[in-house]
Amino acid sequence: MLPPQTHPTISVKRHPSASADLARHGCVDRSTARVGDVLLTTDILRQWEALKVAGTSVPTGEWSWIFAHYHSEYEDVLNHGDNDRLCALLRTCFRNNLTAGLVSQCVCDDSTPDNACFDFANNLLLDFDTWTELCDSNRSILDVPTVGNPYGLTIGNAVIMPDTPRHDYHAKRLASLLNVRHRDGKRTILEIGGGYGGACLQFLRRSSSPICWINVDLEQNLFVSYFFIASCIKLLEVPVRVRWGGLPALTRDLVEQSQNSEVWLIPARNHHLIECGSDIAYNSTSFSEMSRTSIERTCKRLPRMGLSSSIIRTAPFVRGHSRREVTRRSWQRNFQSIKPSTKRCAEL
Repeated sequence: MLPPQTHPTISVKRHPSASADLARHGCVDRSTARVGDVLLTTDILRQWEALKVAGTSVPTGEWSWIFAHYHSEYEDVLNHGDNDRLCALLRTCFRNNLTAGLVSQCVCDDSTPDNACFDFANNLLLDFDTWTELCDSNRSILDVPTVGNPYGLTIGNAVIMPDTPRHDYHAKRLASLLNVRHRDGKRTILEIGGGYGGACLQFLRRSSSPICWINVDLEQNLFVSYFFIASCIKLLEVPVRVRWGGLPALTRDLVEQSQNSEVWLIPARNHHLIECGSDIAYNSTSFSEMSRTSIERTCKRLPRMGLSSSIIRTAPFVRGHSRREVTRRSWQRNFQSIKPSTKRCAEL
């Protein structure tokens, strides 16, 4: 059989403000070295050594391919305990292989063709317009702190990364679901596959009350998330503690010990140690990247984690379609969610 010569695509509107130069301007070098970076990478290497003793998570599905093709240097740095190289990689993350598979659009530079740069700007501007329609928020909340070497578009005084409008929309929806629940104790969100921590950070920026956010992921991704979130909350002066989970089990008593918000990072192979219960289990895209066996094992485990509410799987943050106008009503219908009291899968 001959291979296909064409592939189906979604028609995307042309944004009037999009240009290749806009994309290149948003992707200028922003790498910054901070004294605290070394303390974070030292902790990462200490965690890696401890995790190796008990055994680390095995990537499946698309992530087995990503690890095989993009993570060889990363693995070498971790296994050799090379703090200088790890620090250098994390200070330039988002533009190197550490974040392969974690960011939806590649960086544009002088060597990137004009049409690719235009598409970058066009897609992000459409996402920003969609976010504006849905969230009614000050765009400063999308401004990414300079951690690693982020890129995106500069809109006003805000540097907006490719996935941040989607992350912030999800954060707003999750917050609205939690607000209609009435129970004592700290609200808890379990995220399955948290990537570099973008959705978690946006939720923390929006949250007005203490919460517990649990991120279950592969160890290598958790290290990127740890560096990103710990650095961002320090820059933003958000009272949040980032903690490593494992042994002993994460219980409700442990969650309630702190009056401030906490982020718990749990390796995928240790998800059975989550015993604290959660209000919402949230998954963005990792279910489409995992093997079927891994998905089934995760879903079977969720009730044992004490899940007391919905399993939320997000729909794609769809950009403007050329065949119809986008209205608030149509977007609310597309992103309709279930009530938190209903125990079934839903789309955000």
